[in-house]
Amino acid sequence: MECRDLTLALVGSGGDGVISTGEIIVKAAASEGLSCFLLKSFGPQIRGGESSCKIRITDKELLSIGESTDVLVCFNWSDFARFQEEIPLSETAIILVDEKDKTPDDQIPIEILATQTLIKVPFADLASKEVGNALTKNIVCLGVLEEFFHLPESGIEKALRKRFEKKSKEIVSLNMTAISVGQKWAKEYKGNVADTPMDAAKDSDFIFTCVGNDNDLREVTLGDKGLFGSAKKGAIYVDN
Repeated sequence: MECRDLTLALVGSGGDGVISTGEIIVKAAASEGLSCFLLKSFGPQIRGGESSCKIRITDKELLSIGESTDVLVCFNWSDFARFQEEIPLSETAIILVDEKDKTPDDQIPIEILATQTLIKVPFADLASKEVGNALTKNIVCLGVLEEFFHLPESGIEKALRKRFEKKSKEIVSLNMTAISVGQKWAKEYKGNVADTPMDAAKDSDFIFTCVGNDNDLREVTLGDKGLFGSAKKGAIYVDN
């Protein structure tokens, strides 16, 4: 999935590394010439409390953080409850939740719409079992986001190396491994993530779009890889 104007949010608690992940994404995107906006929020605790960051990335002039969120990474729902008023989700939002979170469906602090996509990702297990270090959970997450949403791979690698190069070569290598583990999981994920609008629309009964302007809408629908190229007869199309 590729987005020319992407707003994403990450929510977690102390040790989840959501702020550092957001900073890495912004530095990576900026190094590739993209416009970025980063908003950080913290709970009332001095240390170890819940935190969130909201990031907007676009290849156009950027004037604000935007209203709704396209992608939410939630390491646990209890922390999200603290920030849910600050992170309104779009009607077609993709929500990535750590598989370790066992919040019952009736206690999730928001109603997940039929038009939204919830994906449970084993961030913690991948970090502990595949990377060998539970503290790399946020970097595994970064690898998943990079693969799903085509974040700038070379920019992220440069930002990671710069962030950890003063520690040790082993730390740099560990984090590069974590990125690769996240990418691998995302590549092997069998859910409904498509590379183009045409791929996404194929065989779908309902098709929803939410894009920034008329030119983008024309490209998504009528472009060479637009959704109208594969939409089946009788499919219902809605643009927000």
